[in-house]
Amino acid sequence: MPPIMATGDIDGLAFIGGSKAADDLIKQHPNPHRLKVFLQLEANNMAIYLSDLFTSKNKQPLETALTETITGTLSFNGQRCTALKLLMVPTEYADVFAKALVEKVEALSVGLPWEQSDGNLSKVTPLPNSKRVQYMQELIADAVENGAKVINKNGGQLVGGPESTLMNPAVLYPVTSDMKIYHEEQFGPVIPIAPYDDIETVLQYGQSGWSAQQVSLFTDVDAETSATVIDRFSSVFGKINLNSQW
Repeated sequence: MPPIMATGDIDGLAFIGGSKAADDLIKQHPNPHRLKVFLQLEANNMAIYLSDLFTSKNKQPLETALTETITGTLSFNGQRCTALKLLMVPTEYADVFAKALVEKVEALSVGLPWEQSDGNLSKVTPLPNSKRVQYMQELIADAVENGAKVINKNGGQLVGGPESTLMNPAVLYPVTSDMKIYHEEQFGPVIPIAPYDDIETVLQYGQSGWSAQQVSLFTDVDAETSATVIDRFSSVFGKINLNSQW
């Protein structure tokens, strides 16, 4: 991409990724002021769950949200820019959500990419190197030290010994602003569930945070709150997903 940008023949750049890579690319253009740019950078992507998911008689919206959450947090081990990195759940329903999510996480097969369980390939596979494992363990340890718990069976444990990079996903709950995982992008199979008391807390987090790539909003029929979230975030995030992880 840098040599192509350096030709000056590029009129527009749409880029998903890290800010350093984006800055380097833009600088390659001989006339960067003329370049039209749309950036979705940094990716501590929130998933926001509204209360109506839990109060509705129709259970399908919540089930859809849980299914999308599993895909969003753990496909490719959570190692993609568009993965869901922080789950914001209403405090009064956070216990219910956490329990339901753990059931889905514990049902996933963990193994090497070519291994099969019940005829299906492994859903959770090794991390690329030991540095990623170490970072996941540091985030987990910090969260636990500050009051969170690993609430799924074998969460965060390595499969195959201390030198392995195959790690069971870890669901952390409850996560608060005192923890690194609340602010830092894990880029791995660590799932933080952060309870919130009012939607303004979520809005302030999104508007004042460093991450601006995308956000996912899960709801059933709460159009008013949904409209507020979309309105406040429309000039912040590059993409807003509704009832979908991307």
